[in-house]
Amino acid sequence: GSVANALKRIFVNVNVTIVDVNTSQGSQLAELHNLSLLPAYLFDSSVVQNSVFQTFAGNLKQSNGKYLLNTLDSTSGYLFRNLPSQEPELVQFVTTYDVNSLLFQNTTFNVLAKFNNSINYAPRYVVTRENNTIKSINGYIELVEALVQLCSIESGSTNAVNAIKCRSREILQCYNESQIAPGFCAQFWKVCVGGWDVNETFVEQCIKQRNNTILLGQLQFAVDNQINLVPTTIIGNQYRFVGQLSEFELLSTICAVYPGLSGCVISVGVRSTNSTVS
Repeated sequence: GSVANALKRIFVNVNVTIVDVNTSQGSQLAELHNLSLLPAYLFDSSVVQNSVFQTFAGNLKQSNGKYLLNTLDSTSGYLFRNLPSQEPELVQFVTTYDVNSLLFQNTTFNVLAKFNNSINYAPRYVVTRENNTIKSINGYIELVEALVQLCSIESGSTNAVNAIKCRSREILQCYNESQIAPGFCAQFWKVCVGGWDVNETFVEQCIKQRNNTILLGQLQFAVDNQINLVPTTIIGNQYRFVGQLSEFELLSTICAVYPGLSGCVISVGVRSTNSTVS
């Protein structure tokens, strides 16, 4: 693969051995090093003797006498321990005022539209906890926005995702219009929520009464799935990737997981013509 080839170029004389996780050796390695994502890249201790080790050491993590590659390229792959989701599903970990999250959310919405709502979109919001206080990287306003969107989902409205799409585009527009502070958009959440017939009163009560419970649930979900960067996307509880993809790349990735979906099947019509030969 591309990562293995890059490692060969960097370390020059590295020998690559491919181990199937379904073999006894592969299973033992996975257990010993607590691996949950494939492909994983594991160096033996001799890597420390390599001339580029000191330069590259920041991308390696010690694990039971070996060194595990820990880069952005190694955080995407097959979640081999996970059971596939029962229905087609795309879970996306974001923060609500992060530009990269917003951009890729909009890309995702464009791609999901090709599947005629046959894939369940489930947004998750990455938060942290410090001294029993829940925080988000872009401040309190980001927590409130996450609650607006999560409570819209909890309202049970079939338009909740449409309201989230609307908010994502509104916030991104605030970033694009440099004269408007992005936080200014926070106070206008009812334009999207109420505009899509989501019960505004329910959302307000949900934010006031259940904020801590909801945010703790998001925190735990991110911890359980070892989410360190946003955006991170998991398709079908089977394949995870970090960062943004183009619409074509995302469509291709979804179809690799769900090849039978109607949005992945290309129908080719064959037109027959009759000819008379004299």
